[in-house]
Amino acid sequence: SSPRYYPRNLDISTLYRLQVILAVHVPAWMECGTRNPLSHCSGVLQLVLWQRGRQQARVYAVDQAEAAQQPGTMSGMIVLNDVPVFALFDTGATHTFISRRCLDAIGVHAVTAVDPLEVSLASGRKMVTSAKATDLSLSIGGRVLTADAFVLEMKDFDFILGMDWLSFYHADIRCHDREITLYLPGDFGSKNRSLPQVVSMAKATKLLRRGNCQGYLVSLVEDSQRAQTPHDVPIVREFVDVFPDELPGGPPNRQVEFSIDLIPGAGPVSKAPYRMAPKELQELKTQIQELFRLGFIRPSVSPWGAPVLFVKKKDGSMRMCIDYRDLNRLTIKNKYPLSRIDDLFDQLRGACVFSKIDLQSGYHQLKIKESDIAKTAFRTRYGHYEF
Repeated sequence: SSPRYYPRNLDISTLYRLQVILAVHVPAWMECGTRNPLSHCSGVLQLVLWQRGRQQARVYAVDQAEAAQQPGTMSGMIVLNDVPVFALFDTGATHTFISRRCLDAIGVHAVTAVDPLEVSLASGRKMVTSAKATDLSLSIGGRVLTADAFVLEMKDFDFILGMDWLSFYHADIRCHDREITLYLPGDFGSKNRSLPQVVSMAKATKLLRRGNCQGYLVSLVEDSQRAQTPHDVPIVREFVDVFPDELPGGPPNRQVEFSIDLIPGAGPVSKAPYRMAPKELQELKTQIQELFRLGFIRPSVSPWGAPVLFVKKKDGSMRMCIDYRDLNRLTIKNKYPLSRIDDLFDQLRGACVFSKIDLQSGYHQLKIKESDIAKTAFRTRYGHYEF
């Protein structure tokens, strides 16, 4: 039978281009004007109908080497039907594809697609596939998504997510940051990325005069307020003597004094100063001058003398330590009973507010018994001092 809708003298290429335009309007059985099977039509028309039934697809990266050369691609691990697989997010692929080995691993059987898919590869080679896996379950970011994929033999990747899937979920791919943002249909709270609308002053004034809208004047100013300090708290200002920036001097006379009791027969111990690096000597001089200025130490002629060393703090600064180990060996150790931890928890039960007392320079607030001050002496390159 002869075609009704095509001139007899058209070649195949012209006929195919015309067919693409008319196919959306003409049913398949009307191509030759009869209801005969396709095998009864002319050879040229059979080629036209066969070409229309085959979908065209494109994928440029089926292995890692090709993916590295293509912009707009990013690979990683995803969970497909509860099985971890190696996937490629590819904006250059028109469709979503799954490898045969991955299909076998997740235990899904492919179905035959209505129309076969002709896939153009980066090498120029073409492959035809009609196997398709439907309703695959993807777990990404704690959400479960679905996908349909054509079966395609791939070398390095198990799964390729193409533009059909990426566009459905409005994927925003940032390859530099290795981040993908997906916008699920029906989800709320997604940020509107459109630019805000701007209205001129004249138009705004006109609308306000008509009473069609309301206007709000907003003025943005820089916050020049300084950060709050402890002295800004009213209770701190009321008891300034309790919260000083630094101690006013040595501890005052108190009812309880700190004593250093020696074992019977113990005599004075004095050791030579430790060798120090130039940086440590400079730090030693600075800290001794500061302790002397605050009234915590004074010059000494005591027969006792402990050496000084430095320990580095977490912030990089140096803490001056006095090596009183020889003095401690001659000291009678005090024993104090400690509370049981379970008793303390019983006392705290039901409490919601807890107070903490942290003394500033707590050791310097201990009043030492006058007869024991000589035992605290320490020796340095810059003199002999005691607390």
